[in-house]
Amino acid sequence: MKAPAARSSASPADPGIALDHLGFSFRSTSARKCRALMFLPGVFANLENQVFAAAINRAILNMMVRKISLGLLSVFFVVAGIGHFVSPQTYLPLMPPYLPWHLFLIYLSGAAEVAGGVGLCVPQLRRAAGWGLIALLIAIFPANIYMLTDGLELGGKAVPAWILWARLPLQGVLMAWVWWAAVARRAE
Repeated sequence: MKAPAARSSASPADPGIALDHLGFSFRSTSARKCRALMFLPGVFANLENQVFAAAINRAILNMMVRKISLGLLSVFFVVAGIGHFVSPQTYLPLMPPYLPWHLFLIYLSGAAEVAGGVGLCVPQLRRAAGWGLIALLIAIFPANIYMLTDGLELGGKAVPAWILWARLPLQGVLMAWVWWAAVARRAE
């Protein structure tokens, strides 16, 4: 029977090695502290693998949240865009009077929402679709301000002012969400 081989100082379980692939370094004093922690039962015994697994888990979770976000955004924009074609009369009161061709602009924004929502599902088009949706959200922002300043009635009832106020920051949140999910560059 052979005697077990001595453990190499470069083994993956040795926290004294550098974790360059994750941007961590356990050299000098840090290495001594980490080696001392290895004697705690089970908690820090395999520090590098725990750090690596945590980084992988964060990356997988981030990717899953991003994919779910892309799906939710896509459905949201496609459904909203189709609504522009199904009932354009709903959107007519939202149009500021200083804009020309109200019906045409309603159809145009609906088509842009559908195209952007579909584009989010196509990896080659995702960034362009994201930028397009952000531009669209900026372009329709004046309509939100118009609704707030002029008031809005839907179905003969006034829309509460708090809803009209809430739409303004919500538009910014939506832009940030589209940017995070579709535009921001990632190493994948």
